[in-house]
Amino acid sequence: MWLGKDKNNRSMIFQSDGDVLVNVGGSYSPTPNSDSDPEFNPGRFDLRVNVVDKGFHDSANSRSMIGSKFSDDKGYSSDYLISISDKGLVISGMQAGAPMIIRNDGDIMLESASSKLILKGESVEIIEFSKTPTDDGRAKK
Repeated sequence: MWLGKDKNNRSMIFQSDGDVLVNVGGSYSPTPNSDSDPEFNPGRFDLRVNVVDKGFHDSANSRSMIGSKFSDDKGYSSDYLISISDKGLVISGMQAGAPMIIRNDGDIMLESASSKLILKGESVEIIEFSKTPTDDGRAKK
């Protein structure tokens, strides 16, 4: 593993010849040799990719919009995020106009085992290969 920007602008290079396991959160003893029960620390993992320079957090040059959940300003709506916590799993692309593509050569299944499945958008189309979509967005039989 190498850390630090190299001449090809790569800041981290990692190779593993086996499994990679990452555990975020868990139980630990508050102090070594403590007789008290271990405390549980719920984990949270965020993988964020910034595609617009917003400056450093807490710096005078910061262009972040503190307190804003999502911004309509294209200068701030730029991050791609995978977040996993006790609140759930979020995969989010926040750059206006940029597509999010999930592609596989095999089957893709979206499943909600104990609740409903919701597809939400200004327009929802179902397009099957080699079939022309109808006015309602569904492919002709």
